[in-house]
Amino acid sequence: AQGRSAPTHLPTIGPLNGRARVYLRGLGHHLDPVIQVGNGGISEAVLAETDRALEHHELIKLKFGKGAEGDSSSLTATLAARAGAEVVQVIGRVGLIFRQNTVVAKRKIAIPKGRAKPS
Repeated sequence: AQGRSAPTHLPTIGPLNGRARVYLRGLGHHLDPVIQVGNGGISEAVLAETDRALEHHELIKLKFGKGAEGDSSSLTATLAARAGAEVVQVIGRVGLIFRQNTVVAKRKIAIPKGRAKPS
């Protein structure tokens, strides 16, 4: 809906465990960045677009331009927190965040449960 502000109290799946992070990093490897943050930083427009992208894709890549104020890790953490998402990975000026869709029928990514099998 137009004019909708970004959610601040979405239910989460809880902190991602190591197995889930590895799985999501694998899925995110071939993704192109859908959100680019430049000189304007994390504006309401960037936050709203991030919310829409997470609603549609669940897992998105962020790219931070050289003019973005702050380091990529803190910018990714801030944007993820404000969007109700989890940080999966940050490498260089690229971040990967995940937010599971609250509508079960619309979920696109199934997070593996449990721990890795013992050797």
